[in-house]
Amino acid sequence: MKKKNILIGSSVILCLLILLGAVYIAKKHQQSATNSETQKYSIYRVTKASDLTLSGSVQAQKSQLLTNPQGKVQTVFVKNGDSVTEGQQLLTTHDTDEQETVTSLQSQVDKAKRTVSEAQQEVNSSKIQLQKLTSDDEGYSDLQKQQTEAQNDLTDAQADQTEAQNKLQQANTKVDNTLTAPYSGIVQLDYSKTGEAEITLVSNDLNISGEVSEYDYNKIKVGQSINVTAAATGQKANVTISYLSKVPATDSKANNAKYQFEASLDADFLDGQTVKIAVPTSQLRLPEGSVKNGQVYLVKKNHVTKQKVNGHVQNGYFLVDSGVEAGQKIVANPNSALKQGERIDTDD
Repeated sequence: MKKKNILIGSSVILCLLILLGAVYIAKKHQQSATNSETQKYSIYRVTKASDLTLSGSVQAQKSQLLTNPQGKVQTVFVKNGDSVTEGQQLLTTHDTDEQETVTSLQSQVDKAKRTVSEAQQEVNSSKIQLQKLTSDDEGYSDLQKQQTEAQNDLTDAQADQTEAQNKLQQANTKVDNTLTAPYSGIVQLDYSKTGEAEITLVSNDLNISGEVSEYDYNKIKVGQSINVTAAATGQKANVTISYLSKVPATDSKANNAKYQFEASLDADFLDGQTVKIAVPTSQLRLPEGSVKNGQVYLVKKNHVTKQKVNGHVQNGYFLVDSGVEAGQKIVANPNSALKQGERIDTDD
């Protein structure tokens, strides 16, 4: 009887243990199912980083205060704001000092002409006298010497006349002068400084000018296309960077050097306009938290695959050098439970 009671007691205990085990397993399964339902992952599509945005202005490629020719301004052929072409006459001047020089040189030329005329007469006279004598006549030798001297004097007088005429010709070109446009552009006329016309010529050819910080310097380069938008009008243009300075701009500050860049502008913008500049980038970026131990989880048909990526963290993003391509999907919020090849539920 005692053995029977022990057997019954053992059976009851065993049944209780089996029942408790079944309940435990059921709860664990239910908890696992619940966790599976609540564990969802965010998906991020690999994209390029945002364009680098800068500000700048439209500037004339050339702006030059033209130097008037020597002398007093006589005639001005242009008005303020006129458009002119290369070689077009802008104004004339008259130089009274050079005019006096011309008058003096003209006197020298006239005198040289008289000297030449007198020397020519001496040559002609000695030649006639010499023709009347023979080589055996007395005085023939002396007359021959006189003719030679007269010819030499004539040659010297002619040389002096030529020199005086050359000086006169050069001086004449300096009396009345004309200022012409060295290139096509817009005239800015000013009388306020000297009382006479002074012309600044602003070229029609325009540039976009901007500055880039030392931290973004490696994001732009000569030959790169950029998009510009006029702040006031919204007018747009795509231009190419033609110049990038290696010397910091004068307005640079400590720990933030700035470098000037320029791009030629063909579109119809206005000199002085403020523009917004967008520098397109091919840089791929990922959420910083999507990269674990140098790896991301690529997602394809709700299954994940580990993928090694190279790059660096900047401003909350992982900037990619290699490993993924634009358009691929990755897990944005992986955790330690995520495994290679695992099927996942996503929130997209």
